[in-house]
Amino acid sequence: MATAAGTSAVATALTALGGGRSLAQILAEPLHRRPQLWSFIVGGVLGAVGDTTAQLMAKEDKYHLNQGHLEERLSHPSSSTRTSSMALWGASLGFGFPFWYAYLDRTFRNVTTRLLVHQGFMSPICNCAFLAYVELVRDPATAFSRIPQRIEADGLYLTCRALPFWLTVNAVNFRLIPPVYRSTLMSSAGCAWTVFMSFIAHREVTKTG
Repeated sequence: MATAAGTSAVATALTALGGGRSLAQILAEPLHRRPQLWSFIVGGVLGAVGDTTAQLMAKEDKYHLNQGHLEERLSHPSSSTRTSSMALWGASLGFGFPFWYAYLDRTFRNVTTRLLVHQGFMSPICNCAFLAYVELVRDPATAFSRIPQRIEADGLYLTCRALPFWLTVNAVNFRLIPPVYRSTLMSSAGCAWTVFMSFIAHREVTKTG
């Protein structure tokens, strides 16, 4: 009872300080006033969290592609560089998605069409761009010779696994979530997806034959 009373008192005090607004309204204000900035920050933070989780989950220092056409050892970026690069990736997506969603809302009235266009267009592009970005961060001097091999090895693999995950997320996003909150939901789901993508994309690879 004392805990509930204390919580109620805190909520009442915050409401008073907020000019009669509830705590939820106070917290939501930055999202409504600066949605792109909010999405940028949230995307960056969750991108870093996702990659940090992937690093903690990795139990070995080396990962080899099963396709058999890679054999050259590549140096990994430091943990801080890798996490910073994933934060930048997440922030970039967070900043761009509000504009993309606004375009979809303006162009396609049917939710199903919107969903299919988004999934069919954005998923392959984002997955391939992510793989290229990771190789560029890993070693800019030799990235362009490795990017095609990386995309060939993992592009289809990621896209096929992205399909059921992001179709589910975006079905909820387009049908149930108000536009201003969509990027936040995408960044939140993207945190979990980043764990998987970062784990795959940061594997050490080698080149054969």
